[in-house]
Amino acid sequence: MFKSVHDRVWAFDAEWVPDPRTGSAVYDLPPSMDEAAVLEEMWRRGRGDGDENVPRPYLKTVLCRLVSIVAVIRSAVETEPPLQLYSLPRPGDWHIDLMEILGARSRQSRPSLHEIATACGIPGKFDSGGGDVADLWSNGQIDQIVRYNEFDALTTYLVWLRLAHFGGFFSSDEYEREQALLEEFLKREGTKAAHREHLLTYLSEWQRVRER
Repeated sequence: MFKSVHDRVWAFDAEWVPDPRTGSAVYDLPPSMDEAAVLEEMWRRGRGDGDENVPRPYLKTVLCRLVSIVAVIRSAVETEPPLQLYSLPRPGDWHIDLMEILGARSRQSRPSLHEIATACGIPGKFDSGGGDVADLWSNGQIDQIVRYNEFDALTTYLVWLRLAHFGGFFSSDEYEREQALLEEFLKREGTKAAHREHLLTYLSEWQRVRER
């Protein structure tokens, strides 16, 4: 197991939202503008002369705040659990870059996580999209952001597994065992606590897309 890769693999995904306080300060917006208006102005300026069909473009990091980060951790160390799903913030609490591997010469031709996952028989965006995160944050639905973030991290891990398999790091049997290990993990964690029942939803979607 893991003959040609490191003993630990971390698949990360993070969710960001525009920070209206920072946006208001950077763009010197009047104090009379409410938060919703500030967000719309930030997105407008982020588009510039770009595509009007992208109402909520990705903004510069300096204008955003990190609201959730998730890692799927696969460990081949005997003293550690083989799989962990680590999420922040946790209930009640406050790297391989696949885009560099899969990306083409321009952002326009780079496949999205949803596109590459769907092409591989892996769940893409089926519950929420990145454009929903700001609204969820404004509505205080941090649990929904973490759920979406966990789905993306799981998808990122499955995409990595597939690439590692085709890259010769896993035999076909090893690849099947890795997928089975994740299935067992989702079943176990999804039935362990109410705040993780959504992992069963992910498992169901994964099974659905594989059968197509």
